[in-house]
Amino acid sequence: METELLANDAHLAMHHVLVIVQALLVSVCCQHERARVIYKYALNHLPKDKCEEVYRQYTVHEKKFGDRTAIEDVIVSKRKFKYEEVTDCLIVVHSLSPF
Repeated sequence: METELLANDAHLAMHHVLVIVQALLVSVCCQHERARVIYKYALNHLPKDKCEEVYRQYTVHEKKFGDRTAIEDVIVSKRKFKYEEVTDCLIVVHSLSPF
């Protein structure tokens, strides 16, 4: 059971890299909407700790190929993601506080 969990963690660690590479290859083939779908799928299904690089690449993609609203959407979702990370950390710290 433990080796299965370790293998699953290793799989997830590489999964975000494969998603980025796949989206970049699709983008090179001028299939930008398909690349968007790949990035969005990855952001919805990968663990939060693996999403930072995906967000960075998705932002770069939208700045190159997206319109103004697409760029704004990805930036807002990225900021929301970071805000949720910070609030999660604050909740943990607050729950550990004796006061």
